[in-house]
Amino acid sequence: FEHVGTHTARRHTWQVVMQVDSSGAAAVERLTLAALDQWDAHLTQPPETAATCLREAIACDQVFLPAWLALRAMFFQAPRLRDVAREPSTFAIMALVDETALDDVDALCAGQRFVDSLLAQCAHHSTPSREFLVGLWMDKVTKDFAAAVPFYERAADLGHPAGMCNAGVLLTQGKGLPIDYGRGIAFLERAMGVGHVNSRFNLAVHYENGTGKPRDLACAARLYREAADDGDISAAYNLALMLDHEGDSRGACEMYHSAVDGGHVDAMFNLALLYSRRSNHVAADPRMATKLFQLAADYGDSEAAQKRQTMHLPRQCILPATLE
Repeated sequence: FEHVGTHTARRHTWQVVMQVDSSGAAAVERLTLAALDQWDAHLTQPPETAATCLREAIACDQVFLPAWLALRAMFFQAPRLRDVAREPSTFAIMALVDETALDDVDALCAGQRFVDSLLAQCAHHSTPSREFLVGLWMDKVTKDFAAAVPFYERAADLGHPAGMCNAGVLLTQGKGLPIDYGRGIAFLERAMGVGHVNSRFNLAVHYENGTGKPRDLACAARLYREAADDGDISAAYNLALMLDHEGDSRGACEMYHSAVDGGHVDAMFNLALLYSRRSNHVAADPRMATKLFQLAADYGDSEAAQKRQTMHLPRQCILPATLE
């Protein structure tokens, strides 16, 4: 966990690592557009070169939200891209975006100007990634969900897997518009069919809960495991919850560890609980439990901070930021 700490601390860490320069808005926008063009050329598997362009854009301007949003979407489509580059987790990126969207008016204005320029481009030359990023801005920043769906749908019709997945998520959640399980799940299945990892996770949720699909826990577990094997930490966490509930503490422990490695805070807390109690297949380990409670507390989990105080272990035993 190179980025453990409060959102502000993590943001400062990235600024140091990224070697922020002052190349200007033109360079930032040019690099972001180059990334979108490369994504368009490799829709089903965004290339490392596209992620590199976005990292360079962020190095020029740490609060250029369109670049952060595009990078996060790439990681949801292909989590291994994040793992290879040792990038911050999708959770950490979204925390940074949320913080900036709330506090930095200049960053919001700069992002909106860029998105407005994409809108103008789409009017005469529509491309999958431009349509998708406009929808993503409306979805994640301005929270105009109903307006985001048509952009996601156009991106999906042009073959963009992330557009398919996000259209499916909004339609099945009914954000800003009536729930439509039929259309939404059809989009998710299309996305899964072209290899979008996070769409497997979303479909698994529907099978687990019986929403829009007949309840099928075996199918849910299979989809969670497939997504987790491809690096989706939310899938690893949900599978861990299922295994924990079924009494398979060894399997749950393995999946919690996978989620913890990706920065999933709830997984840190639940794994700490698992190590704090004796089970049939996982030995109690108070020191590991304390480390995990402290990690979760560092990410802002107040309940974890309280739990850590009950472990009664010396503070120095949890100072290392990484788990062995």
